Amino acid sequence: MADEQDAVKIAGEWTKQLALWATGTLVLSLGFLKDFLKGQEIKGGWWWCLVGAWSLLIFSVIFGHLAFGAPLTGAGKSPAWSLKINNQTRWLSALQLVMFVLGLAAIAVFAAFHVSSAPRNETPAGLWTSIGCVGPFVVGESNRLEPSPVASDAISCIDTASLVHLVTRACGDPKCLIVLVGSADKHPLTGKLEAEFGSNEGLARARAEWVRGQFASALPIDSNRFLVLTAGPREHGIAVEGRRLQLDRAVQVSVLSRGTGNRSLE
Repeated sequence: MADEQDAVKIAGEWTKQLALWATGTLVLSLGFLKDFLKGQEIKGGWWWCLVGAWSLLIFSVIFGHLAFGAPLTGAGKSPAWSLKINNQTRWLSALQLVMFVLGLAAIAVFAAFHVSSAPRNETPAGLWTSIGCVGPFVVGESNRLEPSPVASDAISCIDTASLVHLVTRACGDPKCLIVLVGSADKHPLTGKLEAEFGSNEGLARARAEWVRGQFASALPIDSNRFLVLTAGPREHGIAVEGRRLQLDRAVQVSVLSRGTGNRSLE
């Protein structure tokens, strides 16, 4: 009798565990759809495969609870009933196992054909293109460039007229976005300049706005396609040479466009 009761307990535990596995698989499959199939269309045949898998798992849970139920062991049918595994329990448990296996297999097949084809959140090639920079600006000025900058890295910066054709070629998408990042050197503003711009950030913003005005008048691009930002100075330190400070008196120009691709700007 003890062996028979132990067998009943083991069968009950197995039934409960299988029901928990089926429930867990059902929940995890829903999470799988949410996390891995964003934006991916599920076609008719695969949709029915998924619905069938869910249905099999749900029926597996139902049959598992029925098999575990006390009425199937003879309770209430005989005043002298004993705890035992009867035929109803056996075939219900068998159905529970078969439906769990089939449901799990359907979920696995669905995942195998959809995870590899799920769209990846990768940045398309050439989406972000750095065009160059406008500058260097005259110290304390927001609308005037140095005519002959001291030879340094800032010599790579040019005027707006020279950048127009580069921006035009890079902005192949009608919905492209031109990003302008203005900057100023580390020297604080005083007197009239402080009254006019407020701070170095205000001066940096004014420079970027001036460049936007130059581009807007030369390009057939809506003014809403410009994003104006500011950045702090890159050059720090007490003994920084004056020619290095002109690196921060410039406006960096970039283009955000789906139509850029791998197009050369030369």
